[in-house]
Amino acid sequence: MEHRYNPATLGSCADRGDEVFMGCHECEHTLTLDLAPLIKHLGRDYPIPDLKKLGHCQRCGARNAYVRLASRSVLDKRG
Repeated sequence: MEHRYNPATLGSCADRGDEVFMGCHECEHTLTLDLAPLIKHLGRDYPIPDLKKLGHCQRCGARNAYVRLASRSVLDKRG
């Protein structure tokens, strides 16, 4: 997929300690992604926004996903 900006990648998120969440627009199921196996399978340069097109919801089976990123700096402020 072509991007108009330089999106975060699996590798850049792993290096910063960011958390990546994937959720379902249909049933609102959300999970935190384990980046290590994704990096092994897709590579460090795989864009985070492209993750939403890879799978389906484990709960309802829908293919209507969203991806959210929580940067380490925000997570640290939550304490």
